[in-house]
Amino acid sequence: MRYILSALEKEAGGADLASVAAGFSIKPIFPQAADAGWDAFSERDQDTFVHRLGNLALLETAFNRDLANAPYASKRPALAASAITTTRHLSDIYDDWTPETLAARQPQIVRRSTAIWRIAQLP
Repeated sequence: MRYILSALEKEAGGADLASVAAGFSIKPIFPQAADAGWDAFSERDQDTFVHRLGNLALLETAFNRDLANAPYASKRPALAASAITTTRHLSDIYDDWTPETLAARQPQIVRRSTAIWRIAQLP
């Protein structure tokens, strides 16, 4: 996942994180152990969405520790302050983090990924 998210960052005009990956970690926006503030998600949604690529972002490790299971409203300022372009854009694009926004982001990432890793069609 780190490789994919780093490549998406580079493709978006951001930094090449491959050489500095130690300072960043993968952050699920909707957390594995959701606390208060995640009312838009059901228990079933947790199994469905937590590990989807559309729910993941690279974030500086220092921010990651502080945010753990916090609601999106608490995470958004840290996302906005991130040095990572694709992570910063999350706070610009999404006012809320819901199953609908997560489901909308998933195919966007897939489209961007297919532009990076083109595979020739098999005969």
